[in-house]
Amino acid sequence: DGHAGPSHVFYLDVGLDETLRRHAGRSLAREVSGEQLRSWYRPRDLLGMRGERVLGESLDQDDMVREILAESARGMPVPAAARRQPRVWGRLS
Repeated sequence: DGHAGPSHVFYLDVGLDETLRRHAGRSLAREVSGEQLRSWYRPRDLLGMRGERVLGESLDQDDMVREILAESARGMPVPAAARRQPRVWGRLS
């Protein structure tokens, strides 16, 4: 175990119908059929690791990113340079 920092485990809990809907909109859908994906799908296939966080399919991409960043930042020291920078929320163009 050469990892010195904290580890975070997240599981995106998405039902089969939603998984198939999302898959259909990706370029990978040309190579991997819905039937193949259906055969691989395992509902609630958690890793069972301590502290594993489950993110539900009702979260949009922005909410998921916020959850992951917030969880990953908990307990981490804030570098001095970051304390001097103003916080910018939202997307930068």
